[in-house]
Amino acid sequence: MLEEIKIRELHKSDALSITELSVQLGYQIDKSLILEQMALINANKDHFAFVAVLNNIIIGYIHGFLSIRLTSSPFLEIGGLIVRKEYRRKGVASALIGYLESNVNDFKTVRVRCNVKRESAHRFYLNLNYIEKKEQKIFERIPDKP
Repeated sequence: MLEEIKIRELHKSDALSITELSVQLGYQIDKSLILEQMALINANKDHFAFVAVLNNIIIGYIHGFLSIRLTSSPFLEIGGLIVRKEYRRKGVASALIGYLESNVNDFKTVRVRCNVKRESAHRFYLNLNYIEKKEQKIFERIPDKP
């Protein structure tokens, strides 16, 4: 099956499929927001998005971006990786990660943040020789606007 999968850059016409995949992972999101985000990602040279296609059906996607910190060397961060339910555990996610890493090869380090609840994803990354570096909490605030 993997030899039949084609990986290509994300296109605007992929928005509905990306929305459907995101809903499968539990995100409550609509196509209009996906279209807005796709436009931002595609316009930014430090962001990279690819889809896995099998028989003209998008079965997965990956989004990566350059991350720069004052206190560490730049790294490539995986911002999103989703595979359609019926194609999970068939090598699609590994293929997408491999494609991202080989097509954005200016970085020695690749990082991914993973929700603490996604234990199967933790095992997946550990099996790909990712190393757990730390646990953290994310705090968010929407500032008041005058």
